[in-house]
Amino acid sequence: MNKFIHTLICLILLAGSFQLAAQNQPPVITSFSEEVQSIFTDQEVEISFAEILAVSNATDTDGTIDAFKVMKVSSGSLLIGSSRATASEYEDGINDLINGTLNAYWTPERGESENDLEAFEIVAVDDDNAESTIEVGVPVDVVEMKVYELLIHVEDVSDASNEFVEFSGTRGATIPQGTYLL
Repeated sequence: MNKFIHTLICLILLAGSFQLAAQNQPPVITSFSEEVQSIFTDQEVEISFAEILAVSNATDTDGTIDAFKVMKVSSGSLLIGSSRATASEYEDGINDLINGTLNAYWTPERGESENDLEAFEIVAVDDDNAESTIEVGVPVDVVEMKVYELLIHVEDVSDASNEFVEFSGTRGATIPQGTYLL
């Protein structure tokens, strides 16, 4: 019996010297509260890690979100880099992380305009390199820029000495002769 107690005590002491490593819980991202950016049609936009983090619900219960990994480009074209000058085309497994030093530079398809346009899909990456399981589209508001030209030709001038003409909604106003591009 003495040998049994001695063995039991040794096992208890031995077991107490081991610590079980906590298993990392992957981060979670499922949605955005609003568009990450709003741009005009055919313009490139810079999207930073901080901007994505600020409007997403990305969380990590046992650490921090360190990056967002691009899983695919949904529309347009995507470059990733520390600046626009050094950015290169997105490539899965090679150039696919947006983090504190690498930004996304996204351009919509030519002529494309839409509210909540899904630019590219991402997953969150935590400080242990675990990835979230759901791919979420990054929303960008792409607004169509409308350019209008109004050409007015005015004749029958009563006072041609005015160099600047202010147009108003008053009927019958006298306007100097000339052609005006508004």
